[in-house]
Amino acid sequence: MKKRFKITLASIAILLITAGCKSTHLQQGKDDNKLPTDHQENVMIKTDWIAHVTQGDKGKYYFYRPAVDHHTLFITDYRGNIFAYDRLKNKNIWKDTLKSAIISSPVYGDNKVYFATANHLLFALNAENGRVIWHAQLPAEVIDTPSYGPNLLVVKTINGELLGFEPDNGYQKWSYQETIPRFVLRQNSPPKIEYPYVFSGFANGKIVALAADSGKLVWERTIAQPVGFSELMRMVDITGELHVEDDTLFVSSYHGNVAALDARNGEVKWLRELSSKSGLAVNKSHVIVTDSDGMIWALDRSSGDVVWRQNELKNHMLSAPVILGDLIIIADKVGKIYVIADTDGHFIARKSLNVSGIISAPVVYDNKIYVVSIDGHVISLTTQLH
Repeated sequence: MKKRFKITLASIAILLITAGCKSTHLQQGKDDNKLPTDHQENVMIKTDWIAHVTQGDKGKYYFYRPAVDHHTLFITDYRGNIFAYDRLKNKNIWKDTLKSAIISSPVYGDNKVYFATANHLLFALNAENGRVIWHAQLPAEVIDTPSYGPNLLVVKTINGELLGFEPDNGYQKWSYQETIPRFVLRQNSPPKIEYPYVFSGFANGKIVALAADSGKLVWERTIAQPVGFSELMRMVDITGELHVEDDTLFVSSYHGNVAALDARNGEVKWLRELSSKSGLAVNKSHVIVTDSDGMIWALDRSSGDVVWRQNELKNHMLSAPVILGDLIIIADKVGKIYVIADTDGHFIARKSLNVSGIISAPVVYDNKIYVVSIDGHVISLTTQLH
């Protein structure tokens, strides 16, 4: 029997990513003095603190983001470290180190922290002291952040399997298998638990809704079809976080579409041809998308029509956007963070963080912005009027 390999961008395209970074650095250095052209001074980005907490991803392009609970940030890295960090006092609470690399961001739920390791283990730690509560063997590597919901923990593996676990004891409740192509994009598109469903996207361009209690398929919908001659061109991975608002599921894909689906039956409400590596965010009026070329789009939430497009950051390798009130927050590969107006896409503020670069979406919590750089710096930021 021929052995079938799943190859990720972390293993097959790191040279392309590295070469792209060299080209991008040259472009950004050239344009930096004139960007953004409509910069306004009524808002500033203030650094609350910056700490070199972790060892980062060690060039593996894992998308580490902190999990937040009240005053605590939980942070993982490729060296096998997990940290609990006091975000208010700017100091470490506890640290645990495992023998295997941690390859997912953590997720917090019910006083536990969950994450996956390179040796195919799923861990649950006590959030107060870092002690291991349980660990479970997985059939393959996890490529996305686990998802937590009441009485359910869901992980997605590189071979297209979705697994549901009991959060308290690690008992596997159900599994669902999807057939996916050989090449998959290294990015972070975790499952979404919205009872009574679990939504998940796959590298074949398909979205599924499963019954949360049993893992049985409720509906499936393909929103991106592979086109092209090479396997790289035909990659149609579902990218970024899935968002559910008012019974509508919003989703983005690589080499495909941004779509709004009826969360109850998968019927397409609208499709917009748009390729994204990073993903999207949703506010009360718009769907905000950073596309594969580094342009930022605002689509009407109800129709998918283009409201505005911001192209000043083209080729800047942008993170997924996040929403902070009426503001849009985006980071880039050279360590800058941008604040953009939702009304028309004009720049309100930007700040160079003087770190190695940011590939994961910022985290917004309690009106604070938290980012983790590639080399392991954790930064707390605030937007202020002045």
